[in-house]
Amino acid sequence: MGFRLGRHLLPVYRLMPFRVRRRWVSRWAFILFITACLSFCLIDTSWADGRTYPPLFGTGEKMFPDSSVFPKWTEMLQRLVRNEEINVTPCRRKQGLNICEVDKWKAFIEHERGRPILDLLDDVNRYMNAYRYVLDIVNYGLEDYWATPQEHVSNGGDCEDYAIAKYITLRKLGVASLDMRVVVLNDLNLKVQHAILAVYVGNKAYILDNQTRRVQPAELIYHYQPIYSVTEGAWWMHLLVAQARR
Repeated sequence: MGFRLGRHLLPVYRLMPFRVRRRWVSRWAFILFITACLSFCLIDTSWADGRTYPPLFGTGEKMFPDSSVFPKWTEMLQRLVRNEEINVTPCRRKQGLNICEVDKWKAFIEHERGRPILDLLDDVNRYMNAYRYVLDIVNYGLEDYWATPQEHVSNGGDCEDYAIAKYITLRKLGVASLDMRVVVLNDLNLKVQHAILAVYVGNKAYILDNQTRRVQPAELIYHYQPIYSVTEGAWWMHLLVAQARR
């Protein structure tokens, strides 16, 4: 079992650049990662209602029904609840938030209600991409911080902050969490770690990316190599197809 487990884990770990290993796979997180992977061959890849989706970017993938192994994700969701309770009139900054920008975001959501799904994806991608790119170390004094959408529209953010802001915005517009994932991946062109949002419409994944204003089907993108993806209540480990079949 140990040998077979190693064959599944090592390809994923080797996909990560050294910087990613250091930031994303701390000692305790790696222990949780291994614990989850112990049941790699035992967990069904579909949701409880039987729905399945095609794998992202040509990878093999395995679903695990517990996203709490990613504390930055769960901490962001907890802060989101607290951020929702902040309401100031007239708008001003409070608890690190620019309430004026938060109010504009809320107005945008109300304006978008009832739009066709593909139009929604395009509008949300363009709206969130308009905010400035700022590294976490500059914004929060931390190497890695997953911001709420309220924090993102107040302060700007980096790639995962754009993806999270789009995810929460679409959730508020009625898109099911089952149909979306924040995907952490390697950009093979730029040779850096990146994060995007994948949204499934029917049986096709569409990619919302802060590097482009265009929303594109995942099948047309060849330079992304996913490491893992996460949504509320689940996460996926990604392997190259050849590795996943071993």
